[in-house]
Amino acid sequence: MTAPPTNSPRFSPLSIGGLALWVAILVALSLWMGQQAYRWLPVQASTAAPLVDGLFSFETAVGTFVFLGVISVMAWVVLMHRAEKYDETDAEPIEGNTRLEVIWTAIPFILVMAIAYDAIQVNTRLGVLGPMEHIHQSNPVEQVGGYPGDSLPAEQVEVIARQWSWEFRYPSSKVSSTELHLVLDQPVTFRLVSEDVLHGFYIPAFRLKQDVVRDGGLPAHSIYTVEASAPVVQGIIDGVALVRVKLMTGRTHQIRVHLAVIGHAVLADRLYGRETRCSIGPLTITTHLLHAWQYAFVHPTTQAPVTVTAPLPAPFQACVQYCFGVLGLTA
Repeated sequence: MTAPPTNSPRFSPLSIGGLALWVAILVALSLWMGQQAYRWLPVQASTAAPLVDGLFSFETAVGTFVFLGVISVMAWVVLMHRAEKYDETDAEPIEGNTRLEVIWTAIPFILVMAIAYDAIQVNTRLGVLGPMEHIHQSNPVEQVGGYPGDSLPAEQVEVIARQWSWEFRYPSSKVSSTELHLVLDQPVTFRLVSEDVLHGFYIPAFRLKQDVVRDGGLPAHSIYTVEASAPVVQGIIDGVALVRVKLMTGRTHQIRVHLAVIGHAVLADRLYGRETRCSIGPLTITTHLLHAWQYAFVHPTTQAPVTVTAPLPAPFQACVQYCFGVLGLTA
């Protein structure tokens, strides 16, 4: 009689140790590459630069870890599991490995979520350090982050953008130059003006970029008609109206911007409104109530007028029905 065969362990201590050493080497090389990434960037000349550089270093380290991990596994398979010479037999059929699929799905997910979390933290800290200052050319009221009344740094530089040159004017010194010169460790206000087209004002040492739009921009014209309205009802709604808007021009987010400017943003407008969701009676609205109800144009071939109408989506229709039936809206 012979003893029943015993199954050898799937992973020997030697293989586990080799795997741990391989991961440690990958981590060490990734951290080293992340530190080297700082040397690839220009000098840090703003409080935002260290934050942006840190994010870039972290992403470089993660990319190095993934790249070296994939390449090393490919090299191991090619060198250690290649077929013997003159071996023309088929490979062993493999249907799948659930554990392996979970691993190679979970690892990228964790890495991507880590990058996203770090990017969100950096953007948040950039906003705390100092939001963008905006001064509209036709309205000289100083603003910071959209709130009037905040003062800007005394030192100002007028940035004039042209095809194909940049001009920097220093009003306090009455000097104009094609090069930017700033005082060390002193805040400064840039007044950006474009004399022709859209320009991108980017200083690598600052790690920040701002578009420069020509004064006045393109005209935007909307005609709106109030179809129905409701008074302020405490605890239910706060001045709601059903509005029909006719576009005379086509600009990005034109309706949403125009309604927000006059103080009546689209309900649940995440970008231009005051809140991302609102409640009207038993209804909870999570998407902004703006709908392209009708579109009319002239057919390019037959020159016949064409009108396309789309019914209201369910959340929009439920809100309108509730307001008309319960609140007694008047047209």
